[in-house]
Amino acid sequence: MIEFLLSNANYFWGIITVQNIWKELGWGTIIFLAAIAGVDPSRYEAAVIDGASRFRQIWHITLPAIRPTIIILLILRLGNMADVGFEQILLMMNPLVMSTAEVFDTYAYTHGILQGQISIGVTVGMFKGVVGLVLVLSANYIVKRMGHEGIY
Repeated sequence: MIEFLLSNANYFWGIITVQNIWKELGWGTIIFLAAIAGVDPSRYEAAVIDGASRFRQIWHITLPAIRPTIIILLILRLGNMADVGFEQILLMMNPLVMSTAEVFDTYAYTHGILQGQISIGVTVGMFKGVVGLVLVLSANYIVKRMGHEGIY
């Protein structure tokens, strides 16, 4: 069964997505639990007295309180949008899924390092950097226009 999943190009990005979620879940949990711990408990007590359900407490107290954390993490993650994890892709890549698994990093590695065309590797890296910079600056501008605090 596992051989079928790893050799089928249709499942490659689904497997990578599940692996990334599993990999990032711990760190995300730590960050958001720390943000939730900073919420004043008296707000929840007041909501319970007013008859708010658990869902209403989350919607009207927790989410607005951790909104700055959500915004900052979103902006910072947009900078890594073109970075999908070179090591993970390279390790999961095999000849049967090669056409589906090719990303910027593996392309730069195969052409820039293995074939000796360093300029291609540098160009791919610069392209990823410029795209990340544009995404971060754009997202920060949009967040500030919406009236929230950005990263600078």
